Amino acid sequence: MISSSKSRTLPEARISIGPAFLCAWYVWERARELAEGTTVVGWYHSHPDLGVFFSGTDRKTQRAFFNQPHCIGLVVDPMLLQEKWFIGPDSIELQDIQILR
Repeated sequence: MISSSKSRTLPEARISIGPAFLCAWYVWERARELAEGTTVVGWYHSHPDLGVFFSGTDRKTQRAFFNQPHCIGLVVDPMLLQEKWFIGPDSIELQDIQILR
């Protein structure tokens, strides 16, 4: 804390950053630190007991951080034993026939 004999009133400012953005930013920055000299081409996360889909937030994350045509996103539901893959900045859903296992 800095104290001063002079005081002044400043206008109040509020900044709101959602947890999804903070999480995506942290993961992105951490991956860049750990994998210097490599390229991150995708990400994954889970929707426990909700089914597998890309939410609006997921689509924004894909477009912001994984916006190349070859970038992938994976959603898993460990409770329902499901997975779904998405590709590119438009989060196009991949069909099972397109996924090599």
